[in-house]
Amino acid sequence: TLLGGAALGRLAPTSLAFLHRRAGIVLERETGREGASTSLLWACAFHWGHAGNRERAFGVARSCAEHLLEVGLAFDASQAFERVLEYCVTDDQRFLVLSRLAVALQVHGQWERSIEVIRRARQIRVRTAPEANSHDDLALALFDATWRGSLENSSVLDDICSCVKSDDASTSHRVACGLLGLSALAGIGYEGDIGIECASLSGDPEVVLPRTAALV
Repeated sequence: TLLGGAALGRLAPTSLAFLHRRAGIVLERETGREGASTSLLWACAFHWGHAGNRERAFGVARSCAEHLLEVGLAFDASQAFERVLEYCVTDDQRFLVLSRLAVALQVHGQWERSIEVIRRARQIRVRTAPEANSHDDLALALFDATWRGSLENSSVLDDICSCVKSDDASTSHRVACGLLGLSALAGIGYEGDIGIECASLSGDPEVVLPRTAALV
């Protein structure tokens, strides 16, 4: 109410933070019950955030976004993960949320937006772990999103092929990229050696080739 808002506005910051903390505790108990609504979770995150406990607010907000994704509400989940970013304190948290946001966007078919989000996540990875191998799951996710979001796949296939042949990439990563490349070959008639390279990497072509044959 207006009267209640005016009264709260006159409280000292420490007193107001205390009230938010108490509200956060009460709401957190309620969210622990089965079937807690997303609005209750967001209210809990709001109060923890205003109480100065960003870590707790982050945890509650993230659980809300994960719940929405788990029940198949990808669009709502993507919006929720965007809101979770407001509660992030560390780059590790931002990286985690961006990775999950990319998944939600892809499930909803928003490939172009997912590409932007994956690139943001990779920027964080480069900043926080500059020595890390660039041939990681994010690279694979970026290839996949670029392929699915574009009608012209020849450029991404060249990138995939380079990744498959890279000595810096792990065998599992190279094989995964090879399989992804094979699944895009039929669409553009690309002539390359991704399949042969992938088969040779497996150590047993009979294992890889039957799997890839179904893709082309």
